Amino acid sequence: MKTLKFNANIYLATLYQLGIALVLLWLTRVGFYIYNHDLTGTTVQSMLGLMWWGLRFDLTAVVYFNALFIVMRFMPGRFTTGRACLRVTDWIYYITNSLLLALNVADIPFFRFSGSRMRWFSLVNMSGESNIVGVVLSYFTDYWWAFASGILLIAMAVWLYRRASIVPVELSRKRGRDMAARVGIFLLAVTASFWAIRGSFGPGKAIGIGDAMLYVKRNGDINVVLNTPFCILRSLSGTDESNTVTEYRVLSDAEIHYTRNSLHLPSTEQIERGLHGKNVVVIVMESGSSHFIDTLNFVKGDTRRGLMPFLDSIASQSLVAVHNIATGRRSNEGILSVFGGIPNFEPLQYVLSPYNANTFDAPARLLRDEKGYQTRFYFGGNRGSFNIDQILAATGFSEVIDRNKYGDDADYDGTWGIWDHAMGAYAARDMSSLRQPFMAGWFTIDAHAPFSVPDDWNADGYLSEPGGQLRAIEYTDRAIRAFFEEARRQPWYMNTIFIITSDHGCRDLRGTRYDTPYIMYHIPFIVYTPDGSVKPRRIDDRVMSQLDIAPSILGLVGYDLAYVAPGVDLLDNDAPHYAASFIISEYQVTGMRYAVRMDPSLTRVTAVYDIAADQEMAHPLDDYDRAEVKRMVKWLQATVQEWNGRIIHNQMSAETTPYPAPTYQLR
Repeated sequence: MKTLKFNANIYLATLYQLGIALVLLWLTRVGFYIYNHDLTGTTVQSMLGLMWWGLRFDLTAVVYFNALFIVMRFMPGRFTTGRACLRVTDWIYYITNSLLLALNVADIPFFRFSGSRMRWFSLVNMSGESNIVGVVLSYFTDYWWAFASGILLIAMAVWLYRRASIVPVELSRKRGRDMAARVGIFLLAVTASFWAIRGSFGPGKAIGIGDAMLYVKRNGDINVVLNTPFCILRSLSGTDESNTVTEYRVLSDAEIHYTRNSLHLPSTEQIERGLHGKNVVVIVMESGSSHFIDTLNFVKGDTRRGLMPFLDSIASQSLVAVHNIATGRRSNEGILSVFGGIPNFEPLQYVLSPYNANTFDAPARLLRDEKGYQTRFYFGGNRGSFNIDQILAATGFSEVIDRNKYGDDADYDGTWGIWDHAMGAYAARDMSSLRQPFMAGWFTIDAHAPFSVPDDWNADGYLSEPGGQLRAIEYTDRAIRAFFEEARRQPWYMNTIFIITSDHGCRDLRGTRYDTPYIMYHIPFIVYTPDGSVKPRRIDDRVMSQLDIAPSILGLVGYDLAYVAPGVDLLDNDAPHYAASFIISEYQVTGMRYAVRMDPSLTRVTAVYDIAADQEMAHPLDDYDRAEVKRMVKWLQATVQEWNGRIIHNQMSAETTPYPAPTYQLR
């Protein structure tokens, strides 16, 4: 192997070694594309151009990560070629570039969960997980190939790095000229590094995440152009507004007023039909897509599978919305949308954003502060997991019962928290200690990878193979059944409205027809009252989203005060019913017939799909009802612009809003 080595002075060796990191980082883009091409929409034909433009972002990341390495290698003085100094720089290179490559490779599978390149706040979220070691180990099992690829790349980087043998360099025989030359080279290296990190010498901001839009025709391609270390650095350094929202100026104030307004003034009809004084219990299933529930399965050609027989029985006795659309891909996004009514229109982590001190009108907070409800939430996970406890506190839940407060690790699933069947039964009993009326929530956890299912509880009669998501979905149904069996014994049961929904759709059915921007985002909305006060009804003639759950809860209990929410009551027949979401770098508005995709500027329609006939959204339309699409576009523009303005200016509550009541003259 010695014959493969070559001698070089420290300057040429350093450039060679930086080139290794750059090339390997650049090549990982191919792996990202292969694994995620169905999400990005990138074609093979466009990859060459995207690879080229990606070099600009790769260069910034490599130089940023290697800044200390570069400074130490180019410092003036002959000591830089000494054994001690070289040993130090060797290890700096190994550590920094191992991290560089590991982050980019790790994001290849993680992208399918987040829908965007990882940001700094994503790492902060994960670090808040008290069982982070167990979570990482579970992902190691599921995505072993990513870990193996990362180790192979790091080993290759180290091996190639060590091919260069550094020899002393003498720039001049005269000491003064030699030092002057070394100082000059050092200043040149610093200047070049500054240019690489900024992306230019000119005025204005340094190159940011948003600049990737300049090099793509399809918005989804920006995730191919970018790399994860770059995104993390820019969101960390503050040179990119990655955890803020955009203040749009697409529509005038008058157009906003007549199209979409988040201030709700409950009508007399809404107040009178409300079930005043009823308890509210909201069950949020992890990854509980609608198509798992035969009663709600709208997918054409599917046959009944019987995976969730209990929920099928409940749904048949309930008010159900067939077309309820999730707003995001992650649990913290879904929990915030369900209980706070806050959308995930952009890659925003609300509790870590500059807006986290804003007051907003969440049902639990309104019912607690204005109507005397007691509030409590049950979550078998570890305290701090993905900031869910912070989200729940912000939305008005006075207490969160987590794994720690549950207090018995005999029921610990080994990864995420307390088994769902144990936490569900506990929650049903514990709710009897609450003063009525109350609002409570329960978030199941075991339908998340690694899909653990207890072997010693209700283990017979499963239809699916062990170890997969379908087995975990079946278990979730049994755990919810155990909750209801215990709840029926409690004094509060008959005076309660039960709502069953999900945090997001199933992201783990890669390569199937369910992994599409329409089918995958469908989640249940089931409203069940044991006393029959909410009449069973199947609503399949309108679309709703997670944002509509909060207003629908307030409508069900007849809340009679003004509040602010971007969604609408499902049963409000006067309001337009569409679903807005941000999916893989583009906005989408979904109606009963069409799904319309728009670029992030909200000024250009990128595709229109006939989802009534093309549920997989495989064939964009050239010919469609222009008037209907125009209404949908205007509604989406107004929804995003108005709500983002409220977030930025702290007008997310009726206490602070200056806007008049909506008029709904969408045309």
